[in-house]
Amino acid sequence: MILKKLLLILTFLLIPSITLAGELTGNLNLLYGCKYMDESDWDPVEDQTEFGISFDFKIPNWPVSIVLEKLYTDEKAHVSDRVIPGIGTVPTYVNVDTWEVALGIRKNISLQHNINVFFGGGVTEMRASVNYEIESIGVGPGGGSSVVGQDVEFNFNELPRDDDSAFGFWVSAGIYVTLAEHYNIGIQARWSKVDITLFDEDADAGGLHGLLFVGIHW
Repeated sequence: MILKKLLLILTFLLIPSITLAGELTGNLNLLYGCKYMDESDWDPVEDQTEFGISFDFKIPNWPVSIVLEKLYTDEKAHVSDRVIPGIGTVPTYVNVDTWEVALGIRKNISLQHNINVFFGGGVTEMRASVNYEIESIGVGPGGGSSVVGQDVEFNFNELPRDDDSAFGFWVSAGIYVTLAEHYNIGIQARWSKVDITLFDEDADAGGLHGLLFVGIHW
């Protein structure tokens, strides 16, 4: 992905600054939650389970931190049943997943009692894929539903699938507490927008993210 290469270049460019600046502060957090996508585009898989990792760092005298995030979402849903002679009832499923690599800035504000709030935003590169499958026998999709405009018809020889990637943007805000000066626990609300095309239909692969996180501070 293009953004991964940019992040690698950014890391090498910042190494001299980090070395000269002295002590670096930052956070490394593991994320878990849900991404709520547009129901009109993604029903019945619009509510996606989400996992991710977030890393932010700040050089002394910088007003903001640089934040890097990688996020993965996934959801699978039953869309139809089809009775096939000689086989029986065949359930059909649709699986949608997204990968996201995000780069941006974040403003952390320390309050009393080790409580911190933050807000920020930036750019993101996201890939989304849609796959239809028949789990019980491993071949052929079945009919009866649509996701991003794709009508499913039973065909043992070809599984409908498509994927696309694009750039977009994100914003987020959250609150967390740092225990024993080094251990974070908190919540984050995040919103992203990335316009993609699947099965010749436009859709928004972003959405509203509700995330819990734990991690370390240094």
